[in-house]
Amino acid sequence: MATIASKQSTSALASRSRSILFAVMLAHVPMLLSYFRTLWSYQHFQFFPFALVACVLLFRNRIDWNRIRLSKASWVLLLADLAFVVLSCAVGSPWLAVVGFACSVWALACASVDATSERRPWELGLLFLSVVRPPAGLDLEIVQKLQSFTTVISSDLLDRLGVLHIRSGNLIELPTKRLFVEEACSGVQSLFAILFVGLLVIAVRRRSPLHAFALLCSTAICAIPMNIARVVFIALAWDSWQLDLSEGTGHTVLGYVLLAVAAVLVLSADRCWRFLSEPISTEWRTSYGQRQSPNPIMSAWDWCWSNFRSATATGLDSYKLTFVASAVVSIACCGWQCVSLFAGEVASLQVPAQLFAGAQLPKTLGTLELKKRDSEQRSRSNNQGQYSENWRYEMAGQDCLIACDYPFTGWHSLETCYTGIGWQVEDKQLVGDPDWPAMAISLSKPGGERGYLVYSFFDGQGRTVRPKSAVDPAATIGERLMRGNWKSVAWQTYQAQIFCTGPTTSSKTTRLEILKAHEASRERLRLHLTGQQEPPQ
Repeated sequence: MATIASKQSTSALASRSRSILFAVMLAHVPMLLSYFRTLWSYQHFQFFPFALVACVLLFRNRIDWNRIRLSKASWVLLLADLAFVVLSCAVGSPWLAVVGFACSVWALACASVDATSERRPWELGLLFLSVVRPPAGLDLEIVQKLQSFTTVISSDLLDRLGVLHIRSGNLIELPTKRLFVEEACSGVQSLFAILFVGLLVIAVRRRSPLHAFALLCSTAICAIPMNIARVVFIALAWDSWQLDLSEGTGHTVLGYVLLAVAAVLVLSADRCWRFLSEPISTEWRTSYGQRQSPNPIMSAWDWCWSNFRSATATGLDSYKLTFVASAVVSIACCGWQCVSLFAGEVASLQVPAQLFAGAQLPKTLGTLELKKRDSEQRSRSNNQGQYSENWRYEMAGQDCLIACDYPFTGWHSLETCYTGIGWQVEDKQLVGDPDWPAMAISLSKPGGERGYLVYSFFDGQGRTVRPKSAVDPAATIGERLMRGNWKSVAWQTYQAQIFCTGPTTSSKTTRLEILKAHEASRERLRLHLTGQQEPPQ
């Protein structure tokens, strides 16, 4: 009878623990839908449906649902989740809600017991992190670094293979074709996909924390040769057989083949770390039938590489009031999220392509004369912004491009886009009005070509954006809180730039003229956004 009562008590405790966890998780639904809708537009995260399915299946089949009990760690994580959800509603950030949901997933892992190994399945919480974008656009910064590194190594290999080409920034120019490494390689896509493979191996094989860390480091390294191989194969295929693998079905097939090869490398690295992390045999500790004191170094080694185990406590606590409170908070948070998402300034960074299509700049800006107007649309994950409105001017025989690029979140460092196409930075400084400063950069190319770039930002309300966010990602959230953008899903910013090339761009007079043209054009763009467009001159 005592055993039956104990089982009933444990089952009731598990049922109420599950109810609290699921009630808290349901509080994220509106923000999660908005986040994943936006995440799909980033090509390097389009694997996330597989990650979500894998996470659900592993939780469903791995853990013993009749032995779930909220531990102290689970309660701490649930409170952290609640804080993230409240902040996400206040600031209007689906990303913060997803971070909070990750806390709930970890709370579920801490409250669960692996049905086969009698341990806490902490690695299942780690798997969900594969769908959480790095903050402050760090993933887009990573792709720029990978592009530069991949281009340099690929160019060196092509030299050794005798392929005639010229490297300029992230461009590899063959005699009859130009390859931009972002298109030919898509390095960050490979990196995040391979990291997901590594996390899946860790979750499926129940690896220890130290093993998981070592494997993730190895996984990131495995992505590098895959990117280099893709660029080299594309260049060789075009140079040898005039076969274009930079786009279309051939590019897709090549990508999947190299991804499979990288996955094999990850499995090989996992086997290597498993070999190194095997527990040291205890047979040496026995001598003449008596057990000797263990070697402390060997004991420490076994402890570091072991999986964390935890006993499951039993006993029935009063969870009814907590569940009711969780349900009320969940409903309130869902309602608040809906208001934040669909009232006022709605909906993520999916801004219309024609937002600045009606903006007009004068035919002359000082000595600059308008020659052409065009638009450009890129992928949502492009570092240069999804949309561009361009006005092409001429100044004393020199070309000048005035552009409005959008949308961004906070400040975006434009110099990396120009260094990626072969320009070298000579000098940069803040210029112009102290209340609305612009970043001015002197550029040059090895062939002697010179350029001068000036750019600045304004937000959706037409307010100036200072460049401190470029070096302090935390300033983005801080400025949003101080500005009171409570309803916007993301702090949308718009970039105004002017880029002039020619030998006279190094003179003070020409640079002053360029700065004045930039200040006049950005003011017109800002007024257009806020509905106060001035008539063209």
